[in-house]
Amino acid sequence: MKFMRVDMSRKTIRLQEVPQPYLGLGGRGLTSTMINAEVPPTCDPLGPENKLIFAPGILSGTSLVNTSRISVGAKSPLTGTIKESNAGAPSPRPWGDLELQPLLSRARRQRENCLSCGLMKW
Repeated sequence: MKFMRVDMSRKTIRLQEVPQPYLGLGGRGLTSTMINAEVPPTCDPLGPENKLIFAPGILSGTSLVNTSRISVGAKSPLTGTIKESNAGAPSPRPWGDLELQPLLSRARRQRENCLSCGLMKW
């Protein structure tokens, strides 16, 4: 499995092997663990140090039914704590097929940013 790290400020994408502390995690467990480890607790939730993490469930990309889940997590501007939302959709399956784990986005919002991933196979 690989991580895809996206820096929207620098407009760069970097692939890396999954670090040891994150092996075996997916979805909500992975987003919460990564936010806890990589986002300073006192950072501004709308500032450049916060991360928006898209993590497919650990079973995404397998032949099991109802496993294509994706979790999205970040430090919440409302509560200042780690918040996560998840959805079931076809989108996590190609990530699992490509052996990609999370997509981490880091950005300082200066203007509208858009990231398009050509991973979808319909």
